[in-house]
Formats: sequence, C-alpha cells, structure tokens
Amino acid sequence: MPSLASTKVLIGAGAANAAAAYLARVHMNNFWNDKNQTKIPFVEKFNEAIRGSELVVLLLSTLSLGWAAAGGVWAGMANGGSGILGLGVWGLVVGGRVMSIAPQMGWTSTQS
Repeated sequence: MPSLASTKVLIGAGAANAAAAYLARVHMNNFWNDKNQTKIPFVEKFNEAIRGSELVVLLLSTLSLGWAAAGGVWAGMANGGSGILGLGVWGLVVGGRVMSIAPQMGWTSTQS
C-alpha cells in the first residue's frame, strides 16, 4: 500500500478532487439556476435558495481551480520544483480567483 504522502497519491488526490468539484459545479449550474428554475410567487425562501445556489457554483469553480493548482504544484515539486514557489503559485491562483468573485459573493472590506 502506498504512503498517503507519496507524490502519486498527492497528484491523484488533486486531480480527483478537482474533477469532483468541477462535476458538482456542472450539475448545480445545469439544474439550480435562475434560467432553468421557475420563480414561484409567494415562496420567497425557495427563490432565495435558487439565487444562493448561484453563489455555490462560484465557490465550486474556485474549489476546482484550487485543487487543480494544488495538483500542479505537487507535480512540479515531484519534478524538483521548490515548495515555496509552488505555494506562491497556488496562492496567486486561488487568491486571484477569490478576489475576482468576492464582489459577487457579497464579501466586502470595511475600513475602520
């Protein structure tokens, strides 16, 4: 049985998690969205849940991208790349994505 910290396991886990998050995103995007769902009058909680699922789709996209970047970093480290450089690349990819979706998620910075 391979070690859980082996390179093949880490790269495989990154790829599998990226694929799972992407497939979940595709499913939610195809089914739970404002375009395909009918808004029901007087059932505001249901309509809010549909709008909220759009935010989950954004998060699943970011999660899939993060796992793919992590798998790439692990593959680079397996081939002699620096761990610090890999962490920086992962941080830029995921941090950039989070910053781009932050306004859509309602995440704002407050200045005191």
